[in-house]
Amino acid sequence: MNYASNILETIGKTPMVKLNRITTDIPSIVLAKIESFNPGNSIKDRIAVKMIEESQKNYEKLIDEAADEISSFVEKASLKNLS
Repeated sequence: MNYASNILETIGKTPMVKLNRITTDIPSIVLAKIESFNPGNSIKDRIAVKMIEESQKNYEKLIDEAADEISSFVEKASLKNLS
């Protein structure tokens, strides 16, 4: 039995289903993508994941920059108090 360990593993794997009854007169296999089976229904999941990952990177960068500024401020305040 195939299964995903988490919802992220299903992104980019929209199921394709063979249409049988409505294509009986067509001499080809006709498939339909079932977008509603995607984690985000019909939104573009891969784009959404990329946007979230970029936001997380930017957030971490902002936190690091704020920590550096605070450290610099504390260091300058300590030096000023010592003199």
